[in-house]
Amino acid sequence: MDWSAGALRLADHTQPWPDRGHPRRMGISAFGISGTNAHVILEQAPTAPTTVAERTDGPAVWSFAAKTPAALRGYARRLRDVADDAAHLPAVGRALHESRTAFAERAVVFGADRAELARGLDAVATGDTTARVAVGTARRDPGPVFVFPGQGSQWPGNYSRPRPCSPTGSTSATRRAGRTWIGR
Repeated sequence: MDWSAGALRLADHTQPWPDRGHPRRMGISAFGISGTNAHVILEQAPTAPTTVAERTDGPAVWSFAAKTPAALRGYARRLRDVADDAAHLPAVGRALHESRTAFAERAVVFGADRAELARGLDAVATGDTTARVAVGTARRDPGPVFVFPGQGSQWPGNYSRPRPCSPTGSTSATRRAGRTWIGR
């Protein structure tokens, strides 16, 4: 590629990056031999730290689970009290999603604000349905799972010897991908 024409330059050494009164941005592209490409745009971080509001009323998504439908309704009642007092509803939703066990009985409540979130939690607690609530039971056997394990380099020794063809696709790569992704 001829880099001499045009405004773009290949960054092949450290150089100053002048401040022009707006956030600095740069694009990076990486091209892999196997066809995997990655592109990212980086932006300069703000100079002053942003402050979080004392009380954030939404929007928020809260997902939670329990072992039985009755336990799920009880959990929703307890979360209703949390919703009244929580300072940052999205942070509570993130904590519920990332740090709680995913039992079979599940609920997701969407709230544009604190009041809507509270109505959704009340609906789960009483067994009602609303447009902003999803309640259900996770399937024990999810059925077929399609796994695209890549070219195999992620497993040492994969394809180190010829693999027999099979109409069912039961190669060692597929079996290993199944164990990795669905625990089988």
